[in-house]
Amino acid sequence: MLQITGYTVFIVECADGSYFTGMTRDLEKWILTLSKTTSFVAYFNGHPERLPVKIKFREDHVPFDEAFAKHRYLKSLNRRHREKIIRTQSWMLGKILRKFLNNKKDKNSGKKVNLGKKWDLI
Repeated sequence: MLQITGYTVFIVECADGSYFTGMTRDLEKWILTLSKTTSFVAYFNGHPERLPVKIKFREDHVPFDEAFAKHRYLKSLNRRHREKIIRTQSWMLGKILRKFLNNKKDKNSGKKVNLGKKWDLI
C-alpha cells in the first residue's frame, strides 16, 4: 500500500464555475468520495450543480501546520487572486501570504506570532 506523507492543499473548480479550496491527505480519494456523497462537505451539500469538480491547483506533501495555514490563506483570497495562483501554478503572492501568516496572533496571549523564514514561499 502506498504511504501518504503530508497533506495536499488544493483548489478545485466546480461545474458551476465557482472555486473550492481545501486540504486533505488523499485528494483522489476526496474527489471519489465527493462524487458518491456530498454530505461530508457543506459547500456541496444540496448543490448537485457544483459537481463534477476539476483540480486546478495542488501542492502535495505539505506538513500539517503549513498546509493548514496555506488553506486558510487560499480561503481568504478573492477570485482574481485564486485565478492568478491557478494560472501561474505557484505561490506568486508569497509576500502577501507571508504578511498574512506573520500577522497571526497567539490564541492565549493575543500577541503577534512571527512565523519567520519558514513561510517564505516565493
